[in-house]
Amino acid sequence: MSERLLKGYKSETGQGVIAIVVSIAIFAVSAYMLWRTVDVARSIRVKADSIESNATSINTSASSIARLVQTEAILDSILSTSKPLVPSLNQIIDVAKSIDGTAASINGSINAINGNSRAIGGEVNSILSISRQISGDIITINNVLDGNIATDTAPIEASLESAHISTCAIGVLPNGVASGGADEHCS
Repeated sequence: MSERLLKGYKSETGQGVIAIVVSIAIFAVSAYMLWRTVDVARSIRVKADSIESNATSINTSASSIARLVQTEAILDSILSTSKPLVPSLNQIIDVAKSIDGTAASINGSINAINGNSRAIGGEVNSILSISRQISGDIITINNVLDGNIATDTAPIEASLESAHISTCAIGVLPNGVASGGADEHCS
C-alpha cells in the first residue's frame, strides 16, 4: 500500500491531489488563524473600550491631581506666610493665659467684695433702723423741749427785759445825760 501511495504521488494526478490537500491544509490553517485573529480583535476591542473609559477617568483624575498640586502650592504659601506668626501667636496665647489667671484672681476678689458688701448692706440696714429710731427720739425731744422751753423762757425774757431797762437807767442823771451805764443799746 505504501507503494501504491508512492506511485500515486509520482503521477500527475497524484501531484494534483497533494496540491489540493496542501491547499486545504493551508486554507484550514488560514481559516483558523483568521478566526483567532477575529477573536483576538474582539478581545482587543473590549479591552480598548475598557481602556478608553479608564482613560477618561484618568483624565478626570489627572485634572484633579493638577488642582491638588495647585492647592498644595497655595497651602505651602500659606504655611510659609504663617510661620513668622507662630512666635506672636505663642506670645498671644501666653498673654491670654495670664489674663485668664488674672481674671480668675479678680473673680475671687469680686466674690469676696460681694460678700463684704452684703455684710455691709446688712449693717447699713441695721444702722438705718437705729438712725430712724434716733431721729424719732430727737423729734420727740425737740417737741418736748419746744413746749417746755417756750413756757420756761417767757419769765426769763421778762426778767431780762426788766434787767435791761434797769441797767440802762443806771448812770443816767436827772438831766438825761449818761454817766456810765447807758450805751447805744439803751435806746
